[in-house]
Amino acid sequence: MLARLLALGLLVTLGQSDIERGLALARGRESERAAFHNRYILKPSDPSIEQIEVVTEYRRLVLLAEDHLSRADWMFTQGVKAAETELEPWRGLVTIVARVRFHPLNMYVSVPAIHVTLGAAPGGQPIQALDITTKGVFAPPASKNNKATPILGAIGNAIFDAALVGQGARPVIVVLESSELFRTTIDFGKLE
Repeated sequence: MLARLLALGLLVTLGQSDIERGLALARGRESERAAFHNRYILKPSDPSIEQIEVVTEYRRLVLLAEDHLSRADWMFTQGVKAAETELEPWRGLVTIVARVRFHPLNMYVSVPAIHVTLGAAPGGQPIQALDITTKGVFAPPASKNNKATPILGAIGNAIFDAALVGQGARPVIVVLESSELFRTTIDFGKLE
């Protein structure tokens, strides 16, 4: 089954058979699910980047189904209708999540913007994100009276049109404020 998954490439639109296959994966063995998810998560050796994660429509389906199963909602994975409904806002989208660590002595008083961009594939154009959000990661307060908490890092989410992302390898660039923080290449043709 894994060889079949690797051969498919990025699925721009999920059909009924893709949804059934994703639900079966979510119901499957933990080792198979872990191997599947590991292809979507990069853990660079760069100390400023905790991880880069890709969430395609197909992977989001598997994540949603796993979440339902963890809450003992077995019926979610027994048919495609509930999955189609829950996937609707994510149809045709790819999300890239960058978890950024800040230096422990950083001087941020508010969470700085994290931008994730997709560079041009060979012979193609860079892709602009449809939406970008940044969420701070904070240390727990030192005491109940101390409301100020250090900013440890941030999570940047960038959503892209899957059809524009395509099947090829693309540079993924993480930008903190206006400076490039990290760059890597992701081959979307090896993901579903």
